[in-house]
Amino acid sequence: MSVSLPLSSFSLYRKCIKSLPDIKRSYRLPYEVSAMETVVRQKFRLNAKLRDPSIIRPLIDAASKDLEECLIVWKQKQEVLRFFQPKQNSILTPNPNENEEERELMEKLFNPGNLDDFERHLPQ
Repeated sequence: MSVSLPLSSFSLYRKCIKSLPDIKRSYRLPYEVSAMETVVRQKFRLNAKLRDPSIIRPLIDAASKDLEECLIVWKQKQEVLRFFQPKQNSILTPNPNENEEERELMEKLFNPGNLDDFERHLPQ
């Protein structure tokens, strides 16, 4: 006997929301968990008016597969970022306090003033 579609979609939604802190930690995402929850909620609401089970079932299956791949860290960080990518008028913006060390490292690497220091360490 199969589970009803509304029940399975609600179960998937809850699992997504509960998994967000782990996904954020695993992929070191620069977003607040509350903002990520809002994005997930919006994506579920986009399909809330669907009533055809032949459309809903593949959506639930694909989303479940994507969630599992995220949780076992099979997805590339870029794929996960694309899901949470800020769009125009979006509430999701990077947290400026996170990844401070990463940003500083990138500034050091790509700062043109550091090019001379880099070239000094290259073999002649």
